[in-house]
Amino acid sequence: MRLFVAMAGLVFSLGAFAADGKAPGGPDFQEMKARALERIDRREAMLREHRACVEKAGDVSALKQCHESMRQKAKAHHGNAAKHHEG
Repeated sequence: MRLFVAMAGLVFSLGAFAADGKAPGGPDFQEMKARALERIDRREAMLREHRACVEKAGDVSALKQCHESMRQKAKAHHGNAAKHHEG
């Protein structure tokens, strides 16, 4: 009987958690969605810049420079994102 009561309590608490869509002590859905959209916007901007560089490239050397520049920016971006998650 105690097991049944414990399981019922667990089920109802999970139902309450699902109802508000928010993790205890965590960000709500709208905040998560907004951050995801911001990340997408930043990536799109980086890709547009990379595309413009590739379109302007007149030779293999310039094309390689575009790719290296993109790699460096992506690496810096990922480093900043990791610092953001730690702090």
